[in-house]
Amino acid sequence: MERPLFVVSWASRSSAAFGLASLQTMIGIGENLKQFWRCQGIRFLPGAREEELTIFETKYEVLLPKDLREYLAAVNGFEGTDYWVSDNNLITFLTLSEIKPLSEYWSPKVEEAPAYFVFADYSISAHLYAILLRSTRLNKNPVVVVYDDKLVEIAPSFSEFVKSYLAQIEEVLFPPLPAERLERTRYDDVSDVR
Repeated sequence: MERPLFVVSWASRSSAAFGLASLQTMIGIGENLKQFWRCQGIRFLPGAREEELTIFETKYEVLLPKDLREYLAAVNGFEGTDYWVSDNNLITFLTLSEIKPLSEYWSPKVEEAPAYFVFADYSISAHLYAILLRSTRLNKNPVVVVYDDKLVEIAPSFSEFVKSYLAQIEEVLFPPLPAERLERTRYDDVSDVR
């Protein structure tokens, strides 16, 4: 498969970070993602209309950060998410109509679950990617991975998450499990053997 020029290998990502940031600034988050997904044969929906973005903000009483708004205006998630279309890493980007608070998705035990909005899914909810949204502008809108009832911050903004996604940075896409879950997983593995 032919790889787009802006995808950098794991070994060379630090030296190419400036180039990736420059490229994203030049052509935008949405266009970078479209090119990346086209190379994987993924079909995606055209961007959401301004009216749809405003309805979303009004419904949930939040303000979309500029980078997330630009993304949604350029591309509105994967086509066919009902059938769990995913990228080569089994990540599915949701459409605007599917983006909702974590408390409505499946993890109401998380502190501030109503403020974290799920925008992508890994391997049919093995873990979720969510962003913090509020009714006022924030200095940062962190992106987190949700493991059951634990949040792991992986990027300070949606655009920083996308940079890491395009560079395929494992620590961001698949961060280590929180210690409690890791211990429980080890225990479950041992108990299955008995």
